[in-house]
Amino acid sequence: MVEEMRDSYKRCQRFLQTIGAEEEESKEKIRRAFKEQFLLLAGLKIEKIEKINLDELSNEELQSIVRQRLLGEMAMNGSRQRVVPLHEIKSYIRQVYEYVDSLPSGEAIIKVPF
Repeated sequence: MVEEMRDSYKRCQRFLQTIGAEEEESKEKIRRAFKEQFLLLAGLKIEKIEKINLDELSNEELQSIVRQRLLGEMAMNGSRQRVVPLHEIKSYIRQVYEYVDSLPSGEAIIKVPF
């Protein structure tokens, strides 16, 4: 008898649940739209945003990008360029920095794109 009740419940479960698969997809679309809007409000151009994978962008990375854009040159003490090791260049480019040049010391120059 208990097994019959469990089977019946499983068949009815999709009608009883308040959050379905469609709602989860909708939540992801809303999160993506919010991330895009935050980046637009921070001053990024739509072309730059389209290059960023918003689905894989963590909240910390989003905050970092927005903070850098809003604080601008003040965040870097007035410097628009940075020297970073070549093996870290990909992570900086994902954060909206632009590649400038390589140095013979195995480092690269990047700049803030504004």
